Amino acid sequence: MTINPRIVDPMLGPNRVLSLPLYKPDGASFMSKDNHGYLCTVFGALWRPDGRYFDGTNDKISIPHATSLTLTSELTIWGWMKWLGAPSGNYPALLNKGTSGTKINYGAQFELLTREFEWIEYNTGWGTRPSGLFVKDNAFSFVSVAVHEANKTCNFVVDGVARNVGKSATQALVASTSALEIARNTNLNTFLNAVVGELHLEARALTFPETLYNMQATKWRYV
Repeated sequence: MTINPRIVDPMLGPNRVLSLPLYKPDGASFMSKDNHGYLCTVFGALWRPDGRYFDGTNDKISIPHATSLTLTSELTIWGWMKWLGAPSGNYPALLNKGTSGTKINYGAQFELLTREFEWIEYNTGWGTRPSGLFVKDNAFSFVSVAVHEANKTCNFVVDGVARNVGKSATQALVASTSALEIARNTNLNTFLNAVVGELHLEARALTFPETLYNMQATKWRYV
């Protein structure tokens, strides 16, 4: 009998809508390791034992739109990544769902020169940036952002350091039928220069203790 590893993985909670352990060897296309099994198509991003290498020029992973990936009330993006230097353009994204302007549902990206982690969502406003949360250069960092629409909050964590930031009342999670992409900012068409070890999407805003649990349970692979 073959046991589906997506079912028995203790890290998969009921709110996990996307799980990408990119340190696992897969080909140019593979299924996500969650209970949905989305088709993930790789564009250039080479597999390494510590994750997928994105060159900052045109590498990405694309996942077609699915209803379960359209999140408009709350969500959490979390994972491990290693910044490898400045890419070809500003605001490279770790994860993005949307097209441009008013059509971006959600995403997490970085300020090019400072490596500062931030949240993006577009309807009438830009995203939210905490103060002083930077990923390490050429070393793995744990990153997480939990967003709660009704409370208008963004809770950021980088390497165990937390920042809670309020969202503008004009900013809202807007539904999008576009693909979800890894390592590409779909608004500016800029790309992330990094190794991404793993990346997960929850349909709930995780608490700080839950986020720390995820960090501690997975850090052995990276530090």
